[in-house]
Amino acid sequence: MDFANRDGVLAANPIPRPPPTDSSPAGWQRWYRDVFYGFWSNALQNDIASYSADSSARNRPHLLPTLLQDATSHPKEYRLTKAPTLAVNAVKTIEANYPWLRASDHSAARQRAQRYLDRVLNPWYLAGVGRLQRERRDAEILSIPGHHFIFITAQQHVVHAVLQFLAVCTIDSSWEVAA
Repeated sequence: MDFANRDGVLAANPIPRPPPTDSSPAGWQRWYRDVFYGFWSNALQNDIASYSADSSARNRPHLLPTLLQDATSHPKEYRLTKAPTLAVNAVKTIEANYPWLRASDHSAARQRAQRYLDRVLNPWYLAGVGRLQRERRDAEILSIPGHHFIFITAQQHVVHAVLQFLAVCTIDSSWEVAA
């Protein structure tokens, strides 16, 4: 992931996420399912539970800005990667990234969100994918409609692609796994 101009891209989002209105555990689960991610899973349940049980998880919100600043300041040099590369690119959609707008087919908010996805967010992600392809012409790119948790929401598709990719890697004698 190329984080160049991340803050500006995210700041251009015209439709802010509605805040939670119910602080009960069931309310938070509904908010994550209906607003934040658009789905609920055992993986999310375990991640959220870790925030109360693990001190490093509780510190994640404080550490994230520093991590993202470092990633922005030090872009990956894909050309230096020696191993075969498979990148899974989640092509952002209204359904995945604005789940609370799903029911509002013709609303002005839905139209603004779609313009943002089409003109800002997806082009930004595609620029990063393009850079990877320029620097690593042998990289494989899998693009699937979705969001950050594409490996959960499109699990079958992602697993199939990864298994195919690994099968090719094990056949290719130019790449060896260090013991």
